[in-house]
This record gives sequence, C-alpha cells and structure tokens, in this order.
Amino acid sequence: MGGGTRWDTIVIGAGPAGMSAALELARLGLSALVIDSAPLPGGQYFKQSTLRAKPPSEEGRSLIAAFARAELGRLMDTQVWGITPEPDGFEVAVYRKSGGERRLWARTLIIATGAYDRPVPFPGWDLPGVMMAGGALTMIKHQGVLPGRRVLLCGTGPLQWVLARHLLEGGAQVVGIVDAAPFPWKALRRLTALMGQGERMREGLGAWAAILRAGVPVHWGKIILRAEGADGVEKAVIGRPDGTSTRSFAVDTVCLGYGFQPFNHLARMIGCEHRYVAPLGGWVPLRDDWCETTLSGVFVAGDAAGIQGKDVALLEGRLAGWGAARRLGVDVADDQVKALGAQLRRQRVMAQFLSYVFPYPFDSVPFPVEDDTILCRCEEVRVGDVRRIVREGASTLRMVRMLTRAGMGLCQGRTCADLVCHLLAQETGTPVADIAGPRISPPLFPIPLHGVIGEEAHVRSEN
Repeated sequence: MGGGTRWDTIVIGAGPAGMSAALELARLGLSALVIDSAPLPGGQYFKQSTLRAKPPSEEGRSLIAAFARAELGRLMDTQVWGITPEPDGFEVAVYRKSGGERRLWARTLIIATGAYDRPVPFPGWDLPGVMMAGGALTMIKHQGVLPGRRVLLCGTGPLQWVLARHLLEGGAQVVGIVDAAPFPWKALRRLTALMGQGERMREGLGAWAAILRAGVPVHWGKIILRAEGADGVEKAVIGRPDGTSTRSFAVDTVCLGYGFQPFNHLARMIGCEHRYVAPLGGWVPLRDDWCETTLSGVFVAGDAAGIQGKDVALLEGRLAGWGAARRLGVDVADDQVKALGAQLRRQRVMAQFLSYVFPYPFDSVPFPVEDDTILCRCEEVRVGDVRRIVREGASTLRMVRMLTRAGMGLCQGRTCADLVCHLLAQETGTPVADIAGPRISPPLFPIPLHGVIGEEAHVRSEN
C-alpha cells in the first residue's frame, strides 16, 4: 500500500470538469482532494487572475464559489508528475515549491487536466511574435496585455472569432482572419444542433458582429504558408494549401488557432487504453458510460478525454464524480443520472457540429514541403531530419525519437509528438491511428531533484 495521506478520490485538475466532479463527491460524503498546477481554481475556461483583468463569467464565479465552500481538500500550485497504480488504489507523486507531502494516495482517480493548443508547423513558426491563440487570449483576458498591434489570426474554428473580438476591444488591429476550412455553408444542413445553445449563439454572433463592424477580412480555405522577419515576425504569407493564391501581410504578431489536443498524458502514463479519434483532437481514452477508463478506478472527464468544450466538461465532471462514488460503493439516484445523460447528449451534438463545420486541421493542412522547417523546437529537429530517418527505415515514433531526439526536450513531446506521428503517416502511407503514440514516463514535468528524493537531501547538499 502506498504512503502519504489517504483519500477516497483524488481529482487532478480544478477546471470545469474537475470542480464539478469534486462537488459531487463532497455532496455524497466522500473524501476528495483536488490538485491543480495553477495558483487559483478555474482552469483555462474560468481562469482567475490576481491582476483581475477580466474576472470569470457569472457561471464561473458561481462554480468557483461553490467549490470554495465545499468540504474538500485542495492543493493548488502543485504539480502532479507521476502516478503509480497499486493493488488497492493509486499513489500520486506531487511537487510543491512550498514543500509538504510528496506522495498521496487515493482509492480512485479522476483526471480532468483539460487540453492545450495544437501547433501546426510552417516556415518561420519559431519566430518571436508567432504564438498560440489560447496563450494570446490568456494575455488579453487575464493579464490585460495585448500580444501585438498588427495581428493576423490563422487556424480554424470559433476560437479565432472570439480572440479577434478581444483583440479589437483591446485596441489591436486585426489585419485578417485566415481559416483553413471553407466558408461554412454546410452548417445549414445541421442547424438543429444549435437548438438550446443560446449562450454559444450569442457569443458567436457577438464576435461576428464585432469583426464585421471593424471591417476585418476573412480568408476562407487558406492557411499560413510562412512567416518572415529578422528578430521577430514582420511579414506573413497566406495561400491555399497547395501554395497558390498567395497574399502577404505586414504584421508584428501571428496567432495560431488550429484547435486543441487533449492533455491526457497521466492517463497514458498509467496504462489506460487510448484510441485515435481525429474529431476529438487525437488520442483519447476509451471510457464507459461513467467516464471510467479501461483501468478500474480511473476516470477521465472533460477535454482531457476529447475536445468537446466547457458545457460537456461540466456535465462529464459530475458524471465522473458519480462513477467514482459508485466504484466506492455509494449509490447515485437513477433519475439524476438519466437527466444528466439527456443534457450530455445534447451538448455532445453541439461539439460534433463544430467538428463537422471546422474539421480537424490535418485533414486540410499539409505538412510543409520545406525540409528546413523546424518540427521539434526544443531539440531544433527539422522536418528534413525526420524525413531522412524515416526513408532510411525508421517506422515508429520511438525510433524517430531515438535517432533524432525529437520529443525529448523540455516539453517531452507535448508540442511535437503528434506532429511527428502525422509526418510518419505521410511518409509511410500508414494511417496515423495505426502509429503508436509516445510512451509517457514520470516525471511528466521537469522538477528539481529534491522534489523526487526529498527536501532532507536537498538541505544536506546545500550545507
């Protein structure tokens, strides 16, 4: 049996899914600990900031207030870097700068670690001034800082429109929105998916109206082909994926919004079975109707299980909380389960609608032809390096990593592993779903050595 404080359930992640799960566990009288790497709960969607540039929505404030009142354990500003399955539960390894326990134990786990921006490489994407849309939105909403003054948005999906609105309200000039998808005429075929989606409709229409008022041009069916500049991005060239119909823009910032990919590395680390589902963002865990994975006692909820948005995350968090309670021998009312199931089905229809209108980026965005394009930024591995290794016989991600060090840098493949898999698929003619993803090993994040071996050894070494 593992060491450390013991809990019925440890919830990893204090975003919409994690907070919802924890509230249900507390309501059912179970001991639950919530761990998050951020200093304040809320996750990306309900992010709180000590700067108070833009507080969370009323929905977010209500959820955070309920979370603060609940009888729960909370470890904020804490990194989960490893999990060890044991016969009677799970040992969770954590690191906090402020010290404290390094090993915790739980009978069940709920992983609600959310998602992160999906990168798409092109020549010049490593220049200062090229950044992800999610990061840019955080800068504006929660730090009160504009990422640039002349901004080009490139990617696909509704996040671009939301970001454009915030940029315009902050005083930036949005020189254009470049969407890899064609104009969404086909959305008319599935308008029934928008029923009951008043909040999203208002947000989307509000962003669209702001863009129209500002006269921002939208370029459908095009991608960014390259970024150019000396000490930072100065020019961006867009065009069709085949390189035709090009156009240049003088810019100081390019924001990439090609959607998100699930951050499910902890579930993969402990052996939960995953499969590749492009519309959900890539590798996602296999789950049952209670959000339980193939590893008994481990539940994954929210965007960590597939990109479906905040509303699905809130509902899946509750469902995972109930699932963990059932696993621990606590009954859940059938009428509650049925009502939540109906809500969840409606919200998943909306998520399917968005993936239909704005398809997975690698369906429309080819890999750059230029071998000189950086693929792994940590280790400065280029597209040509990987192509050469594959053409010499490397056929797996593991072989590419061993021969080029792609994915072995500071981010441990979170940025480039999926890109390498797609390049492997392109070069070998193998479906990307048949290419094994990276093996995830602890520590998941870089941590000081004393975070593993103990503060005592750290103190002795300094003396």
